[in-house]
Amino acid sequence: QPTVVTKYEFSNYNEYFALENGIYRVTKNGVSKIADDGTVEWNKSFTLEKPVVYKSADYFVVGDLEGYQFYVFDKTGFLYEKRVEKEIIKGDVNGNGDVTIVEAQDDRFVVEVYRKNSDLALRREMYYKSEGYPVFATLSEDSQNLVIATTLGIGKTIQSNLTFMNLGTFGQNVTDDITGILTFEDTIIGIGRFIDNSHFFAVADDRLLTFTVDPKPKMSENTVTVANRIQKVAFNKNGAYIYYGPAFEYEEEGLRDTIVCYNGEGKKQFEIPCDEPVQWMTATNDLLMVTSDNTFKIYQNARKIRQQTLDKELLGVYGIQN
Repeated sequence: QPTVVTKYEFSNYNEYFALENGIYRVTKNGVSKIADDGTVEWNKSFTLEKPVVYKSADYFVVGDLEGYQFYVFDKTGFLYEKRVEKEIIKGDVNGNGDVTIVEAQDDRFVVEVYRKNSDLALRREMYYKSEGYPVFATLSEDSQNLVIATTLGIGKTIQSNLTFMNLGTFGQNVTDDITGILTFEDTIIGIGRFIDNSHFFAVADDRLLTFTVDPKPKMSENTVTVANRIQKVAFNKNGAYIYYGPAFEYEEEGLRDTIVCYNGEGKKQFEIPCDEPVQWMTATNDLLMVTSDNTFKIYQNARKIRQQTLDKELLGVYGIQN
């Protein structure tokens, strides 16, 4: 089964999400910051056919999927916009405000990295036939390391590749030296994220992989083989939060309906049992926010610090970074 399936419906696109300083609304016609009383604090107008939001703790990017335009924001408002040459198919933004955009181009794809000041810092072409289809491209928090994940079909097997690159001292002479290419047979890596400057976490269909990047990647010995389906994933400075669903072996329960936090070395930190299925989950700084059908909960580490019952119409506000 696929590791990650994303379905986009754009006919009446209307997304709400939260950063630490409030709630934002994104439509095909722009972005609005919503105050606590429901009024609009500020807005930025644009027209995009297929808007998709990429977020970090303090920044977000609105790109036009299969289009050419993207807009960058921080918590105070609009920063800049860019028009790229090829169709946007992936994007990301790190905690430093630096943006990664992946574009489709005939027999290849292009990875571009933009600094917070909008300058283009890196442009790299990779070929579908030899290197695979791009799954994600993500920067470390200090923007010195980049990981590009691809999936390549070879005969009847699927191979995932992680290409690690060092960008040097960001803001000075940027290089694109490849520090390592790691290959995983019969594995689909669908999600990856740096949780700080040197620890990278990858989520595959049957295991969790952690790496120390300094600048060459070294895989941790604490590879976690999972017995349950991974339903939701969120990241913050504590590590990765995995919400587990049904077990692969149906006679077993395993970690079903449990959120487990793993640190950057792949070691289990704590578990949070869930008394009802999790619909959305996001993490920022040291907090984890969890939404079920009727309740919204906030955890600090394993301790629940807030719970409230929610009207169903408000649940979409908290559907962040799944």
